[in-house]
Amino acid sequence: MKINIKDITAEISELIFTVPASYFTFSPDEAIIRKDIQVKAKVEKVGREILIRGSVKTQLELECSRCLTHFLYSVAENFQTIFQPFSASRVSEEEVELAKEDLDIEFYKDDIIDLTNIVRDQILLSIPMIPICETQCQGLCPHCGQNLNQGKCSCSAEAIDPRWRKLQDFAKKKTIMN
Repeated sequence: MKINIKDITAEISELIFTVPASYFTFSPDEAIIRKDIQVKAKVEKVGREILIRGSVKTQLELECSRCLTHFLYSVAENFQTIFQPFSASRVSEEEVELAKEDLDIEFYKDDIIDLTNIVRDQILLSIPMIPICETQCQGLCPHCGQNLNQGKCSCSAEAIDPRWRKLQDFAKKKTIMN
């Protein structure tokens, strides 16, 4: 996913990449890419700066946080990044405070722009913090581990943590007295 800026002759160019699903590997806890990654990018030259607006599309396999089943999750993310030539004179030992717009700036060396990290970041940022297979997911029974989406379990619904038993007994006595 490298772009040689010398190959970009027009002020605005459109590029399309198809990246094999095996190109990126994440830990199984994060995601498994199940579909080739489609990257579309509109590249705009402004002097030595390059503005890239693009999109990333793929499909991931995630694990539901409630019921632990695996499900497919579609990714369709847009990105915009400004690339500037890397200059050794910009490197400094001093602390530099960044403005919000500085976070969208990347640097390139030797007239080569590499989109690998941007695409990887877009995929990772699209993963929900708590992936859920469907909004109605009932999860697992906390006592026996039965997937409640596949059917009810035989556990008592009245099961209570033994540490709260005294409080439950107190509440029952109070309702009897009233």
